[in-house]
Amino acid sequence: MKIGVQLYTLRNELSKDFIGTMKEVADLGYEAVEFAGFYDIEANDMKKILADLNLSVVGSHTAFELLENYLDEVMSYNKTIGNQNIVIPSTPLSSYEYLEEVVPKIIEIEESLRKAGFRLHYHNHAHELVVHEGKLLLDALFERIPHLYAEIDTHWVERANVNPVDYVKKYKGRNTLVHLKDLVKEKDRMDYAPLGKGCMDLKSIIQASKDNEVEAVIVENDAPKNGGINDISISIEYLKEVIK
Repeated sequence: MKIGVQLYTLRNELSKDFIGTMKEVADLGYEAVEFAGFYDIEANDMKKILADLNLSVVGSHTAFELLENYLDEVMSYNKTIGNQNIVIPSTPLSSYEYLEEVVPKIIEIEESLRKAGFRLHYHNHAHELVVHEGKLLLDALFERIPHLYAEIDTHWVERANVNPVDYVKKYKGRNTLVHLKDLVKEKDRMDYAPLGKGCMDLKSIIQASKDNEVEAVIVENDAPKNGGINDISISIEYLKEVIK
């Protein structure tokens, strides 16, 4: 099971010094990255950067609009950099009406990607984990699209008051990528935290991920307070102790 980082965590640093920041990621001991945009870098240049730093790609968060309108270009770029996993980072899936609207679109995209050798994943937030007619909308989405993979963001599962360990176990065989970020609860406020600095049962989540033969656990912090590099430094030191 690889340790990766979602590069959205480092968007401020990457926008100023892409190669230098990627080198810091590698120097910290991360084996893999998950993209959230390519910073106008050509695919062959990105491939070289990754090879020079001995970083593999475990996924790419790709806006739904790009998947709908520029799928050939998306596939070409990701094929060049060696990425098999295309991830829908978010949709406004919080109602049954939207579910019925988006399912046919995702099915069409998924089938095209699968035929080309890619896997399509859906990355959750908390708003998809609402109950409709006794069932979570996110579960209804996965039921309707059996070849869609579940990139489970365990932080957002916890925020939705669903047990993240149980949810990871539920999708064994379909959640090859798992997102990790810690959670701080203060009175009526919840916030992000580096791994090991909050209340998430990360050890149990990681064990469930191992049991599921997950390909990579991916460190993420949507809004790191003391800079992305500092945040992912704390997180990987925690993971080095937990993942033996």
